[in-house]
Amino acid sequence: MSELSLSDGTSMVYSDVGQGQPVVMLHGWAMSGGAFWPQDALADQFRVIRPDLRGFGASVPTPSVSISEMARDISALLAALDLEGVILIGWSMGAAVGWHVLLGEQS
Repeated sequence: MSELSLSDGTSMVYSDVGQGQPVVMLHGWAMSGGAFWPQDALADQFRVIRPDLRGFGASVPTPSVSISEMARDISALLAALDLEGVILIGWSMGAAVGWHVLLGEQS
């Protein structure tokens, strides 16, 4: 597991395995990136990145968090890892976060 320090002083934990086109998997409510651990089997063809969204899993606990905040965090992760051609996969809340990232709705 790796950790990214975010601009507000919190941090986000994520798994990053494999090589190739990056696939970022965004988990649902009350879960963690670990929900997608079976997809690490794709690491022979893809770079599989599984973050624990803010307030979930091993990432810093937060009393309250918004979809926009989580989208900002994911955008920061994409920038920090210098990723291009990313495939975003989101389940439940993670899909909402992914849409916010794609639409640039992070304010």
